[in-house]
Amino acid sequence: MPKNSTPTLRRHKSSGHASARFGGHQIWFGRHDDSRSHQDFAEYLCKWQTGDGKSL
Repeated sequence: MPKNSTPTLRRHKSSGHASARFGGHQIWFGRHDDSRSHQDFAEYLCKWQTGDGKSL
């Protein structure tokens, strides 16, 4: 996988939680089946892509 790829939301198989890797850091967003987790991921991704995510 290229180093500069866009992070994707993934489901942790045993716990069912959603996570994504941003700049080498694993970020957890709550239950994967919760729409709030997907919304939080989308907001975090937007901030990360605009450069505000470096301080997150």
